[in-house]
Formats: sequence, C-alpha cells, structure tokens
Amino acid sequence: MKRALAILFLANSLFAAPRTFDVTGQVLGINRSAQRWILLDGSVKPNNFSISDRTLSDFRSGDIIRACGVTQTNKHGEAYSFATNIVRVGKRPLPETVEIDGGRINDPDMPHRCVRIRGIVSAVKRDDTNMAWNQITLRTPTGKICAVVQDDAQPIAGLASLVDAEVTLSGYVTRFGSMLRFLGNELMLFDEDGVTVNRKAPDDPFAAPPYASSRVLHRQRIEGVVVAVDRHRIYLDSGRVDFLPVLSEMDAPPPVGARVTAVGYAEPDLYGLQLADARVRVERGTPAAKPDAKVPSIDAEALFTDAHGNAVANSKYYGKPIRLQGKVVNTSDNIRHTRELQLACGRRVVAVDVSRIGDLRDPESLAGCEVSVAGYCLPRFERDAASSWIPRFEGFSLVPRTGADIEVRARPSWWTPAKLLCVIGALLVLIAAILVWNHTLRVMSERRGARLARERIEHAKSELKVEERTRLAVELHDSISQTLTGVALQVDAAVTANTGANPAVERPLAISRQMLASCRKELQCCLWDLRSRTFEEKDMNEAILRSIGPQTGNAKVAVRFNVPRDRLSETAVQAILRIVCELVVNAVRHGRATEIRIAGETHGNVIRLSVRDNGSGFDPARAPGPAQGHFGLRGIHERLAGFGGTLEIDSRPGAGTAVTVTLQMNKEQTA
Repeated sequence: MKRALAILFLANSLFAAPRTFDVTGQVLGINRSAQRWILLDGSVKPNNFSISDRTLSDFRSGDIIRACGVTQTNKHGEAYSFATNIVRVGKRPLPETVEIDGGRINDPDMPHRCVRIRGIVSAVKRDDTNMAWNQITLRTPTGKICAVVQDDAQPIAGLASLVDAEVTLSGYVTRFGSMLRFLGNELMLFDEDGVTVNRKAPDDPFAAPPYASSRVLHRQRIEGVVVAVDRHRIYLDSGRVDFLPVLSEMDAPPPVGARVTAVGYAEPDLYGLQLADARVRVERGTPAAKPDAKVPSIDAEALFTDAHGNAVANSKYYGKPIRLQGKVVNTSDNIRHTRELQLACGRRVVAVDVSRIGDLRDPESLAGCEVSVAGYCLPRFERDAASSWIPRFEGFSLVPRTGADIEVRARPSWWTPAKLLCVIGALLVLIAAILVWNHTLRVMSERRGARLARERIEHAKSELKVEERTRLAVELHDSISQTLTGVALQVDAAVTANTGANPAVERPLAISRQMLASCRKELQCCLWDLRSRTFEEKDMNEAILRSIGPQTGNAKVAVRFNVPRDRLSETAVQAILRIVCELVVNAVRHGRATEIRIAGETHGNVIRLSVRDNGSGFDPARAPGPAQGHFGLRGIHERLAGFGGTLEIDSRPGAGTAVTVTLQMNKEQTA
C-alpha cells in the first residue's frame, strides 16, 4: 500500500488539483492487488486514479479510458484523485519501448515512459511494505536500479533463479517514495513480457571467478578467514583485501577463525570495499586460523580526531584491530535487549557488538564493569538513510573476535547508590518499627501498670474487708453467740425441769429449743463466712465450693456456675452463696444425698441457678416450716424477695430433689 499511495500522492503534488476531473488517456499499468489503482500515460494530469466498487479485470494495458471523479486532500495537504466512473473508449498499442542505461532512470523526464534496461540481477525479494509485489535489484554499468512486478504475474519462486543472470527488464518508469517525500524512480515491469533472460545464471554460484575489481557486475569469489562477526555481516581477511565486510542473510554465521569462500557483488562503501548479497560456504578439512592476539591499545579520543587535533571521524582505524579501556555504562536489561555494550572511554562512548560472540555466556553481568576490549573498529551510520543524501555518522563500534577479547579489569562495587538508598529505606522502616514498638510497649506497660494498681487497690480493699469481717465475727462470737448458748442452756434446763409436769409448756419449750438451735447454726454459718475469703474469690465455682465445704460431708459435688464474678455485687454474691449453702445442707442433712450438682447461668440481668441431688426427696406440699422449727426455705424466700426472685421445687419421696432459683439483677446489684 505504501508504494501505491506514494505514487498517487506524489504525482498529484505536482499540480493544483481541481475539485472534479474528466480526463481521457491510455492505461500503462494496473495494480491488481488490494490497492486498486490505474497508471495513465504522462499526457494526463493526474496520472493515477483509485477505483472504488468495481474489479480491474475489465481493463488491460493499452486501453484508452475516460475517467471522471474528484480530488481530495489528506491531512498532510497532499492531493490525490479518486475516480468514481471509468469506461473504456478504445485501444491502441503502447508507446515504443526505448532502451536506456540504468543511470538514466532518475532523469526528470523518465516517469511514465516505457523503457527496457539491460543488466545483472543481484537480488530478488518480497516488497516488505506490500507482499503482493516482488522487488528486483538490477546492476548496470551506470548504477543500480529497483524494478517491481506483481507476484501473480512473476512469482517470487521463478524470479529467485535469475540471481546473477543477464536480463533485460521492460516496463514503465514510475515514481516512488513516502507519503510526503520523493525518494526516486523505479521500473514497474510489464506483466507478460517484463523479464527477458539473455544469459542464465551459473548453476553453481561458487563457480564465480575470483575477485578482480569492483567494476565487475557479476558475482566474484573471495576466500579468506573469518576475523569477526556482528549481527549483519561477517568480516574476512583474504590476503588481497585486509578487511572485507560480507553482507549475507545467514541464521548461523561461521565462527571466528573459520576459512570460508564467499561469492557476492563487490561494491565500494563509504570507507572501502564490501561484498553485498553474498553467499558463504565454510571450507571443510582446512585448519582454522587463529586470530592475532597482538592488538594495540589506543585512546578513544584518537578515533574522533586527526593528527592535528581536528574533530574528524578518523578513517585510519577502519577495519583495524584495536583495544580500548573503559566502563560499561548501559544496564543489564539494555545489554540483553540490544546485545551491545556501551563502553564509556573518557568523554567518548563506543559501542561493542557482542551479538555473535558464542563463548560470551553472560554479557549482562558486565554492566558497570571496568573492561578492556579488543576488536575490529567499524564506523556506525544512521540507519535511516532517507533523512540525508549521505548517511549521518553516529560513531564507532568494536566487533570483538571471541569472548576472550573482553577482559574484566574491575567489577562494580557492591555498594551502589541504589543499594545505599535501599539500606537507608530499610533503616528508616526499622526506626519506624522501633518507634511503633516502643509506643506499643509504653501503652501496654501503662495498661498493665494501671491494671496492677487496680489489683493492688482491690487487694487492699479485700484485706480491709477480711479484717473487718474477722473483727465482726469475733464480736458476734463473744457476744451474741455466747448469749445464744446461755439461752439454749436455760431452755434445756426448763425442759428438763418441766418433764411431765406441765404438758401445756412442753411444746412451746420444744419449739423454742429448735429455734435456738437453728439460730445457733445460722450464726455459725455466718461466722464461717465472715472468717473465710469466700467473697474474695474471682471464680464463682471456687467460691461456691469454699462456701459449702463444711456442709457436704462425704457427698460428691459438681459445680458449673457460668456467671462472671465481676458482674455480681457483694450483696448478690452473699445471697447466692447462702441460698446454695442452705439447699446443699438440706440435701445432705434431710435427704441424705450422695451426689449433688450445682449449675448457674445468666440471661441478660436474670441469673438462673439450680441444685439437684439424688437424696430421698420429699413432698413440697407437706414440707415442715417455721411452726415446726424449720426456717431454711423461709429464709431463702426472704433473700429472694430483695431480688424479685422465684423458687421452684421439683421433688417427690424417693426420687431426689431439683430446686431452681431465679434472681433479677438491677444496676445496684451488679458490679
């Protein structure tokens, strides 16, 4: 597409394009590929037309056509023609084909003329921009020309056999270039008879004669030793030519030191001689020549100045082995991508091509190293030759012969700025972590200190409570307990004195005796609680076991009281412990139970506890009360009254007893 559009744009850029056109002219050629355009003779302006919505099979070279259409302008300001209607109005023979020298093809009057040119085919390949076209390079005594032909007319397989053949190419001259720039003229071959073979190419390309002169158009043969290899060329030392670049498209070039035979087309380049479009054969059975190890060391500045110190690309070192010392300044990733070392030698940078050095295992590891490199000196030019009539000089490069030509003088220091930044960053992160850790430790220590202080305060309060309860227990024992003992002795004396004398007094005395016994028992329990540390226990299970310890005897007791101690006030704890203790005493004393299970749980502000035993059981409806001198259940009801609690008894004779107690906790009764 690039060629078709380029011709279209360039041809129209030579005139002021009208809005519409109606022209008649002779068809010189037709593009039958996807671009679809017709080339008319030079008498018609414009000369190229794009066709839409029809095939080109209706037209042939030599047809006289009438084309109507419009001109348009692209975004670059270039005008091109677009034919909307093309009809055949006649036919006449094409203009006479004139034989010219190859050098005349770029004359200003050549476009749209039918010509034939004699020469030697040196290369045949596909058009890289349009695969429907093939390109032929023709060498003539006055210069090289480029000829193009459509693949469906002249397939690439047939054209490949023409390399080094003498031919005559016939066609019409047309202009080619980019969209915005004229690059030259080329020969567009006639489809049917565009190629005439005058002398066939030799069957054996390596039968070419030895090198004689760069003026010879045919292939020439040169034998020599490979002294260097880069990504595009191999370089030979042939004896006759000290340093000969050989341009050959080889996937696996011969190694340095191999003796080879190369056949190609000798032509001068900017500095010397090169062998273009070459074929290379490695000669077997011959000893490989060893590269000369004696390479002079030079200052890189000598490559860019002459003997008088003037700034110039010094051609003295072209193709000569030299040694440079410097530092590899490109990164390992860049080396891996470009297969080049950028060697900084003072203020100059020289590229070192390592793309074809097979024994250099790890060129990426050379990044940052001080190295000494030996190799052949080559100039480097800008690849885009279209930007200048003469390619712009970019600098010099070295092509080492083997990996041994690169000597590492010093490895880069491990302590690089990047690693220093990493260490500084790691230290900053460590300092931040230490500060955070110190802050965390300070907060934790403050919390633990506050908790320890609270625990010590609670412990002091607990000790004060224990001391106060102990003092109170002593007072109760020395006063009320002794008084009750004295009263009990008096009642016992009255009972003894009244034996059988007055039946009316006997019953009240018996009740009084039971009441005093119950009061003394209750007082003993209170004194036990006051002297023990039951109320200081943090675990209610342990507090219950401590409280009922003196009352259980040989009975097995299991406690599962799942209510946190810190949720209960002192009043609530005392009520729960006294209730549980009373129920356990009843189970052991009256029910003669051997197994007792105590459980408790909380639901919001409601505490539910149960005491179950395997005792003899009783009938709750006939249970003795205060009238019979039994105040246990009555005391439980009185304690529950302050908590809005309830008491449920499930028992029958011989089936054990299950007592369920609920307590309603308010804010004052919870801790």
